[in-house]
Amino acid sequence: MFRLAALFLIMVAVLGVRPDTAQARNSQIDLAIEEGVPAGGQIDHDTTVGSMVVIRVTSDRLAVVYLEEFNLGVQVSPYEPADMIVDASRPGRFPVTLRTYDGNPFDGEPLIYLNIFPD
Repeated sequence: MFRLAALFLIMVAVLGVRPDTAQARNSQIDLAIEEGVPAGGQIDHDTTVGSMVVIRVTSDRLAVVYLEEFNLGVQVSPYEPADMIVDASRPGRFPVTLRTYDGNPFDGEPLIYLNIFPD
C-alpha cells in the first residue's frame, strides 16, 4: 500500500495531475451496495487535502464499510443510509472496503478509491 501511495504522490508532483475542481472541495459520494458490490461499479473519487467528504452508504443487507488508513467505519442497516465523514487530511489513494456483509467477514475488491491530492 505504501508503494502505491508513493507512486500516486510522484505522479501528482511530476505530472501535475490535479483533481477536477468541481469535486475538489467538500463533496458527497452516494454508495449503494447490492450483493456485496457497488451498484454501478467501483467508484473513483478525487478531492484535495482540507476537504470533507461524506460517503452516504446504503446496502441491501447488514454491512460494515471501512476506510482503514483513516480508521473510519460505518455500519449500515438494510436500505437505511449511513454516513461516513472523511476529513481529507493527507494526500494519497485510499481504498474504502466492505468489512462484513450480511453478518459474515467479506474480502473483496474496494468499493471506492478516494484519491486525495495536495492542495
